[in-house]
Amino acid sequence: MKLRIALVLVLLALATGVRADVPAEHRIYLPMVVSDWYPEVAPARTYMPVGSVARYADSSISFTGVVAGLQTLVIIGITIPQYILDFFPAADFRLVQGDNYASGYVLIGVAYPYDNDYLIFTIPSYIGPGCANKLVLYDPDGEQVIAEAWFDSSGIPPMPEPDPWPGEPPVLPEGATMQDEVSYWVARAAEWEAR
Repeated sequence: MKLRIALVLVLLALATGVRADVPAEHRIYLPMVVSDWYPEVAPARTYMPVGSVARYADSSISFTGVVAGLQTLVIIGITIPQYILDFFPAADFRLVQGDNYASGYVLIGVAYPYDNDYLIFTIPSYIGPGCANKLVLYDPDGEQVIAEAWFDSSGIPPMPEPDPWPGEPPVLPEGATMQDEVSYWVARAAEWEAR
């Protein structure tokens, strides 16, 4: 019974979010996890090497983004006070390549203040090499960069090139069925695994 009550409270908090007008001593801070399930195979390469870190810290805003896997980005230590959101109510976190801020991949809108919180994201495979090199807190209304951090991959060995699929595409005889093609690929997969 306690587990059901806890689950309902967690779902309610995630569904409604933490309201800024609730006094701080009555707020319930839960780790905000934002993740979409993409029914796809993880890419062989990602936008930055796994282990790359983007850090930003000043007197009021701080965050650290970590490329935690081929499709996983974790932002930890997020601190954004309410007065920043008063100035930039449409602020969001996004992945950006170079100075192309307006067309960056939007991760999440910043709806309430953060105090040493974290977020977890599943990044789609089309965000590959050359698509992002910065984690940015951006205001799309005023087209203004609030905070930006470059991903640093120094000390991380370069990603190896993925092995190509062995052999050429199948040349099946005229009139071959779908089952013939499936059988061909199953045999090729067995050869690949045996290597």
